[in-house]
Amino acid sequence: MGQDPSRIDRQITANREHIAATLDAIGYRANVPARLAEQSDAILSSAVNVVDSVATRISDASRATTSALPNAAAVRIRSLVPLAIAYFFGMLVGLTWPRKAT
Repeated sequence: MGQDPSRIDRQITANREHIAATLDAIGYRANVPARLAEQSDAILSSAVNVVDSVATRISDASRATTSALPNAAAVRIRSLVPLAIAYFFGMLVGLTWPRKAT
């Protein structure tokens, strides 16, 4: 009995902060859809970066190849570049898209 009131107040404040942090952690772990959304956003961002990189490489390779080819062949190759980019992007999105539980 005879404890200092300011010490008791500090202990109560510390306990409240600890309980609030614990409840926040439990809430984060219990909110699975939000965590999945965070993960899918990160995966999609990574996929977009990969697609940009692939698109740049394809475009660079296309420029290098078309400079050595006649005009008709160059036009054919240039028309395939957007198709290749769309294909790779579609594949990456398909791989990262969340699947429904069966």
